[in-house]
Amino acid sequence: MKNLLFALSILFFLMACNSSTTSQYEENKSDSTIVTSHDSVIDTTQLNTNPVIDTLINNQKFKATGNEPFWLVEIDFSKSIHFKTMNGLDITTPIPEGVKITGTNTTRYSTVTDQGDLIVEITHEECINDMSGLKSDYSVLVRFKNKTATTYEDFKGCGMYEGQNPKN
Repeated sequence: MKNLLFALSILFFLMACNSSTTSQYEENKSDSTIVTSHDSVIDTTQLNTNPVIDTLINNQKFKATGNEPFWLVEIDFSKSIHFKTMNGLDITTPIPEGVKITGTNTTRYSTVTDQGDLIVEITHEECINDMSGLKSDYSVLVRFKNKTATTYEDFKGCGMYEGQNPKN
């Protein structure tokens, strides 16, 4: 009798898990799913938030540099973008929301400052520094248009997230 009750309870449990998971996924898949790189689907309504992981993600930093003229962009994803050139341009602005460019591996951060328009595009692709020869996983295009200018000045370079190392 115990074995029959045990078997029935396992069968009931499996049926309940299967039907509730499917129905929850079907109800929420249109607005709360993530497709991973392995084409698995994760229902985000089932994920528990972890304040430590959320803090790490939100406090992530990115740094890129380019040459001729030398320039630097530092992005603190929880606060600001800082862009500086050897020619004296120095801008710090609140971080705008990143926009994924459809059909690419590029995210664009676009903002208007007191000094002019600033666009930072980060593309996930191998980048080779034209002076050092070091490789990184991201190419970066920074576009700046001074308030009085009619065209953008482009700055191209390579970047990486904090904690990554360049490759030879």
